[in-house]
Amino acid sequence: GARVHMDAPVNSTALECCPLPSHDGTRFYFCSTRSGGSGEVDVWISEGSGGVWGTPYNAGSAVNSSGTDCPRWISDDDQTLLLCSTGPGGYGGADMYSTVVEGDSLGSVVSLGPVLNSPVNEWGAGFLDNMGMLGGTILFGSGRPGGLGGLDLWSSAEEGALDPATWGSTKTEFAPP
Repeated sequence: GARVHMDAPVNSTALECCPLPSHDGTRFYFCSTRSGGSGEVDVWISEGSGGVWGTPYNAGSAVNSSGTDCPRWISDDDQTLLLCSTGPGGYGGADMYSTVVEGDSLGSVVSLGPVLNSPVNEWGAGFLDNMGMLGGTILFGSGRPGGLGGLDLWSSAEEGALDPATWGSTKTEFAPP
């Protein structure tokens, strides 16, 4: 189909990118440098009904840091979001975090832990074969040692729910069925 520009109020004169729609189609998350944010790039939310997207609002300080924060994956039930952040308090570079959707806002972020996060950048996290929850196989980009250079694609799989203290402590391989 034809490309359709999402006019104001969704777009602004600032950077808007990385849209992540909810599965129920009532809201989407994206990152932007628009005014009213907490850092360099913040997570914003737009809710819609009747075919019209509402004015985006900042996801708030529980999610947004002084760095770059970007939504990357949402669970099938629209209740858990993964994001990557360069904010302070991580393991270095950009790290992966989860947060829970609480009504029209997002809860505090929780690090995915020191096994998945490293002293360098981790970006673009998403889960497969996990029934839409935090668990199963995670795919992500990382500049960690052991890759071929730049950002490489990595995977880690565990049975059951994510436990940041132990996730990825066993070597598993992502392979096609």
